[in-house]
Amino acid sequence: MDVAVGYEHTCGVRAGGLYCWGRTSYGQAASADSTTPVRVGTLGDWTSVSTANYGTSAVRLGVVYTWGQNGQGELGLGSTAFTGTPTAVSPGTWDFFGLGSGASCGVREGALYCWGQNFQGVVGDGTTEDRLEQTRVGTDVGWTVAVTGQSQSCGLRDGSLYCWVTTGISPSYGFGTQWSPVNILSPDPI
Repeated sequence: MDVAVGYEHTCGVRAGGLYCWGRTSYGQAASADSTTPVRVGTLGDWTSVSTANYGTSAVRLGVVYTWGQNGQGELGLGSTAFTGTPTAVSPGTWDFFGLGSGASCGVREGALYCWGQNFQGVVGDGTTEDRLEQTRVGTDVGWTVAVTGQSQSCGLRDGSLYCWVTTGISPSYGFGTQWSPVNILSPDPI
């Protein structure tokens, strides 16, 4: 069982079936507006789901599918066209996929990839250029998780927390302007 809440929609996995409900202004619920859960397609074997403001991603047999708003390329499909149909993100399997509102990140074979709107450097490639294609962030491996917010991104690599962001809006983060990952919290030695 899994559940995720977006801005105006909710999705959940139950007994391998994927269900969404709420508003579907950008196709994020993959059906018409509904106040009750509606099954998304007929496929089974869904294991997890996540949502962003107006987007949804779900995993089926190790493959990530995305749909909904895609104005910045956040769905990872190589375009800015929105889709109301779950569409596989190539290449096939991801170890982790974090759908964001405007930008997203994923981990494949320990390598970190991000794409979408690069507002304040959230993609982590050292620039502020928007990226429609999945962009490898650095050369390090050992990443397990990465998530994006409106103006910041963070991830875990080898047990340490890394974040990247331009902090002009909120300098209280304490690590200055970083357009690529910087270690801000390492685990204490045992």
